[in-house]
Amino acid sequence: MSALLVVDVQYDFINGSLAVKDAEAILPIVHDLLDDSGRWDLVVASQDYHPVGHVSFASAHNLPAFQPVRLPHPITGENPTSADDGERLRESAPEETIVQMLWPDHCVQGTKGAEIEEGVRLRLEKLGTKARVVQKGCHPHIDGYSAFALNHYVKFTELPRVLFSSGIRKVTIVGLATDYCVRATAIDARKFELEVDIVRAGVRGVYADREEGVLKELEKWGCKII
Repeated sequence: MSALLVVDVQYDFINGSLAVKDAEAILPIVHDLLDDSGRWDLVVASQDYHPVGHVSFASAHNLPAFQPVRLPHPITGENPTSADDGERLRESAPEETIVQMLWPDHCVQGTKGAEIEEGVRLRLEKLGTKARVVQKGCHPHIDGYSAFALNHYVKFTELPRVLFSSGIRKVTIVGLATDYCVRATAIDARKFELEVDIVRAGVRGVYADREEGVLKELEKWGCKII
């Protein structure tokens, strides 16, 4: 049995605060795949859904976006709610800290930017019980790129249960962005021993110059680029 997995096709990633270049070009492909509903036993859309002040927001740390910082581990770290002592943490034991990329505020719960693109949303509604939305990145102190789990596997999302309770053994992936959430989702799918197809025309990356390298990496994981 197979599922279509639509990763984070949301307004902030299309034309909002963290817009991916050429993201709108994937919409016809995503819409066509959703319209071909007989091809799928299940359709799942992931939704990045952050609280205000999320750990991934540069504004939460008074730092510029698009840079990595080292933060306390949200479970084992001594102060998981603060990033103020990031420099000191550079000398800490690796298991006590995590590396976090800082982004502009995006996909904040209850905002337009967090909404799933209308064409996708309407098609999901039309599919009824055959379609599910899985929210991710909801924990204030832990980011979540993969649709399967929070970063560092602190907690899993609903997705593993949704897929395996439906007998899904293959997923076809489209969405945003190739080098972050699509990549993490595809790798986790392979770790769960799912067969994975990635639709090349249905994905775009934050850093376009890295996209082909990421796709080659995913092929090494056993994903098929179609």
